[in-house]
Amino acid sequence: MENIYRMNWPKVNLSVECYVNTIRNYRYHWHEDYHEISIILYGRAEYTRGNEHFILYPDDVILIGPGIGHASLSLSQDTCALVVHLSKNTFDAFLDLGTQICFFSVTDKESRGKPLWKEFRQYASRLIASLCGNEKTDKIKARAAHELLTALMIEQLPYSIFPSNIEDPERRNAIRRVCDYMEKQYSEKITLSGLAGLIQYNRTYLSTLFHKTVGISLYDYLTRIRFQNAVYDMENTNKTLTEIAIGNGFPDLKNFSRRFRELTNMSPAEYRKSIAEDTLPHLINTRSTIAADNPVISRRLLEYRNL
Repeated sequence: MENIYRMNWPKVNLSVECYVNTIRNYRYHWHEDYHEISIILYGRAEYTRGNEHFILYPDDVILIGPGIGHASLSLSQDTCALVVHLSKNTFDAFLDLGTQICFFSVTDKESRGKPLWKEFRQYASRLIASLCGNEKTDKIKARAAHELLTALMIEQLPYSIFPSNIEDPERRNAIRRVCDYMEKQYSEKITLSGLAGLIQYNRTYLSTLFHKTVGISLYDYLTRIRFQNAVYDMENTNKTLTEIAIGNGFPDLKNFSRRFRELTNMSPAEYRKSIAEDTLPHLINTRSTIAADNPVISRRLLEYRNL
């Protein structure tokens, strides 16, 4: 069962989806079409947003804008988060034509308990409760919670406005082909010249276009794919760290260890030692969701609504 709760308002071209995500191994991804909000319900997780790193605890909130590469990694057992996706055009009424908005807030020990973030979590909890409810008024409640949440973001949170990154479909498809190729051939030697030849683009232009479209460099994207698959091997095989490094496209263990520490603030050996036993399979690039009416989850969401 997917356990993802959605609603669309076609007349105003808006959509929203919510789910409770079980955070396990490192999963790097990016999305062009929506703003993401993640609220840690239980456990502890490392989040990467662009080149930033954060350790988040229960009640912490992180906002991630469209097109920004990001990842999460569980640092304790049973870590899960409430995730809200707001369509990219949610804030168009506040923007000039040809511009887009990005929110960069993330809470910490000092800010997570402030009234602003209590209210924020309350609206997010109301939203998922209404989206998965069966009452006649739940659709109205969902729209109300959606509007209260977005109004709070505009009124109370810092943001940046910048020109829309509009590329024609041919160029975006070319970048997608490059990403798909790297995701399949990550263990092999991959060069900028080879990728440019794949889509018949100039090397310099491909490098610039990739960074503009994805938000990070082509090399960083490839490294994260290799890293993601290496983490899977660390969790699910008995291979040595050297075998894992070489088998996933890193030149040697030293290079792998350096990049691993840059992305997670720990060494591969430290991470492997910290992996908790888990009866659930660890799948690559796959999210695992929990039903919102799960007793443990619903209790935490109810706490947010009753603040």
